[in-house]
Parts: sequence; C-alpha cells; structure tokens
Amino acid sequence: MTMRIAAAATLAALLGCSDERSPPQDRTAPRLVSRAPDAAGRIDETTPALFVFDEAIGRIGGVGAAGGDGMPDPGWPLLDGRSVAVPVWPGYLVRALDPRAFEFQLQVLGVADVAGNATDVAETFTFVDGPPLDVPGAATSASLALGPGGRPAVAWTVQDSQAWLARWSEELLTHGDYAWDRGDLPWPIASADAVDLATTPEGALVLAGLGGSRSVEVFEDGLWGFETRGLVGVDVAAFDVRYAPGGALHVAWTGRETLGAGPRQLRVARRDADVWTALGAPAPESGCATAPSLAFDRTGYDLVPVAAYAAAPCEGGATTAHVVRWSIASWQDLPLPQTALSGVPTIAADASGTWVAVRQDQAVRVLRRDGAGWTELGDATAGDLAQVSSAALALDASGVPVVAYAGAAGARPLGVRRLVDGSWAPVAGFDALLPGTAATVEALETDASGGTVLAWREQDPGARSRLYVRRVPLPP
Repeated sequence: MTMRIAAAATLAALLGCSDERSPPQDRTAPRLVSRAPDAAGRIDETTPALFVFDEAIGRIGGVGAAGGDGMPDPGWPLLDGRSVAVPVWPGYLVRALDPRAFEFQLQVLGVADVAGNATDVAETFTFVDGPPLDVPGAATSASLALGPGGRPAVAWTVQDSQAWLARWSEELLTHGDYAWDRGDLPWPIASADAVDLATTPEGALVLAGLGGSRSVEVFEDGLWGFETRGLVGVDVAAFDVRYAPGGALHVAWTGRETLGAGPRQLRVARRDADVWTALGAPAPESGCATAPSLAFDRTGYDLVPVAAYAAAPCEGGATTAHVVRWSIASWQDLPLPQTALSGVPTIAADASGTWVAVRQDQAVRVLRRDGAGWTELGDATAGDLAQVSSAALALDASGVPVVAYAGAAGARPLGVRRLVDGSWAPVAGFDALLPGTAATVEALETDASGGTVLAWREQDPGARSRLYVRRVPLPP
C-alpha cells in the first residue's frame, strides 16, 4: 500500500500536478478606462494628454503622434500608477491661426502591466488653440497689428522694462519650426515700459515705445530695418498709434505740457512730410486723462481724427468716458449719454459713423454716432460676466462692430460678440476658447478679408505670461 502511494506521488510530480492550488496567471493586457482631455483641450506642455488604465503600468515601449494639420512633438511620457501622461509640445504645428480645431492621434506603444502583458493604445485628441507666445516673465502690455496678407505681429513688454516683438512667419512654417519669428527691436524700444503697433497704408509695420524719456518714440519698418520717425509727448502715461487710411501717421497720448507740471491731458500729433504737427488738446477736464484711443471719421468730406479717453481725479476716483472730434482747428466735444459716462472707452470709425465701446464694471456698452447724436446698442457682453476687466472694439469688413471682453476667471472668462440684427451674438470660432486662468484682452483687429483676429494674455501661477493670437473668418 505504501509503495502504491509513493508511486502515485512520483507520477503526480512528473506530470506537474500538486495538491496545492497555484494562483491564476494574468494574461490580460491593460485596458484604457479614461483619458483627458475628454473633449477639446489646449495645446500646452504643462497640461499633458493623459491615458488612465484599469491596472498599474510597469513599462511602455514609446509614444507617437500622427494626423491633423501637423504633428505635435510628444515629450517622453510620465508613469504614475495606472496613468500615462504624454506632454504635447506645440513646436511643430502648421496653420496655427486657422480657426479649426487641431486633431492629433497620440499613441502609447507597448503599454505593459507588471506581468508583462502589453498592448498599443491610440486616441484622438482635439486642441482649440495654436501655440502660444511664451513670455519670459510677467507681461505688462501687448499690442497687435496685421501686416501684408493679414499676417499678425505682436509686441509686448515685461515688468523689468524689456520689450519684445514677434511676427507670424510662413517661412518658418515651411521648415517645421515655430511659427513666431522673434525679431530685433531698435535699442530705444528694447527697454520700453509700453509698446504699440500699427501698419502703414502699404502694410509696413509701425512700432512705438515709451521708455525712460517718458516720450513716445516712433519707428517704421523700412528697407534697412526700423527707421526712426521722431519723438512726441512729455511725461506720457499712455498712448495709441494709428495711420489714417491713405493718410498720415497720428499719435494720441495722455501727458503733460511740461515735465512734472499740471494734470495729464489728451494730446494728438500728426506727422506730415517728416514734421510732427501738434493738434492741440481738448478743453481740460477736471483730473487726469488716461487710456487714449484713436480712430478716423470718414462720414464727411474730410478724414478727421476722433479720439476717446477716460478721465478721473488725479488722486484716484470714478472714471468718466469722453469722445472728441477734430474740427478744422480745434477739438469738438461729443458728449456721451448718461448711461455710458462712467467707464473706459475704446473707439472705432468708418464711413458709416463713429463707434464707441465703454467698459464698465459689469458691462461693455456700445454706441454709434452717425449724425448729431448717439444711438445706444446695448451691452455687448449680454450679461455674460459678473465683472468686466478688459475689452476691445473693432469693425469688420462689413462695418459691423465686434467686441472682445474678459473678466475674472469663471465659466466664461473670455468672450467675443458681434452685432447681428440688433443683438449681440457670440462669434463662432471664439466660443471654444478655454483660458486656464483669468485672461486680459490686449487687442482686436479685422483683416481685409473680414476675418477677426484676437490677441489675449494669460498669467500662470508661476508669474509667467502667455500670449495667444487667434483668427476667425467673417461669418457668412
């Protein structure tokens, strides 16, 4: 009997059998259970595409990307338990100003669990913004202008009085490089506290900066680079540079008559035949003027400048909006209605009249003047924000006003609306913007084909700014 039992045990050992149960072997590869962003996200290396699996990941073979208008450059993925995070670097995008969303298929290859079971995963991610301009520090101001073919240029300043310029470059795109070409600035502008851009009637770039002299120095891009066009203003606080359509270069600023004496007033100068001619100052308001905005009225026989500005007690207090129009040899006051008196105005004009958007605490009120009085067109935000912090106004190729606005971070911190049949309607293509923090509207322009171009700034928690530029065609 004993010999039979021993023989059976020997046979069981030879056949690999045992009385003890062995644990089941894992032969199932990891399964993707979620991803982020699950809808439209942002192209941002600080917010990677995320793959989440149903079990811990031991290793991966690699990552890849394909599809869309170009190819993002994924950084090496990061493993954390059940997650694989793939940074998406925005360096190799083309058509980044195209309003379409960018779709990319990101692949994680050879995703293996701790038992070595592996699989490949591919997911399509949609991004709603092109690559931003990374700013080395906290930006304090920015400006936008559209050059030949509607190609944008952006200038900005940072806290330590440094100015920068970048232009959209089709040539760089053909080499698969960054689309923004950072050019050299003339040395007086390179250390400016504020900058502004404009274009000549021929499409050349005009650059103005406010530096240590507290005067506005103006340069125009020529055959040999930026060429000086002179200095204007004394003890300037803010300024706006514009070329009259088919006409002369103008600068509006708020400054003093002499250095350190008296309140700051709105002042305007025009450049004729290499000579700057002062157009004087409107009747002085009580307090100090700020936030000048310049346009050109074409409703009459002559093309004349119109300007908007805000005024407040020099020691601080409530701000009032003002609009003036140049008439022969003096400024004519165009008083705004009581509902639009409080706030900071922005002006635009064309052959149909003069338009003003007044930014108030909780609204952006738009008005149009086509004769002797103002017509109120309501609140462009349509109650979208509890608090408005910045706004801009432009007229599209059809003469229809477009308003961009921003407020505190919330459900809709950034919006763009266009006047359609007497109501303010969101502009399709901007409604998917997803600022990660409170945004600041820097500029709004329209190009010759009717497209709307918006520049806005965001600040991240690390006190680093990013500038975004986006173009949307004229709605049909």
